[in-house]
Amino acid sequence: MWLPMRRCVVPGDTWICGRGWALSWAVIYAPQNRLTNPAGVEIAMRTITQATDARGPIGNGSDQRG
Repeated sequence: MWLPMRRCVVPGDTWICGRGWALSWAVIYAPQNRLTNPAGVEIAMRTITQATDARGPIGNGSDQRG
C-alpha cells in the first residue's frame, strides 16, 4: 500500500519524516497481520520501538530540536 508522505523541505527533517513513515507503516501492519505473519509483526513491533526512541538505530538523537 502506498501512503502519501509530506515532502521534507528542510534537510534536517529527513530523519523525522523517515521515522514518521516507518512508524505509520508499522502501526498499520502489526494489527492486520497479527495472526497470519508473526515474523512480519515482530519486525513491525521492533520498528515501532526504534521509531519512538530517538536514541535507537533509526536516529542518534541529533535530529531533536530545542
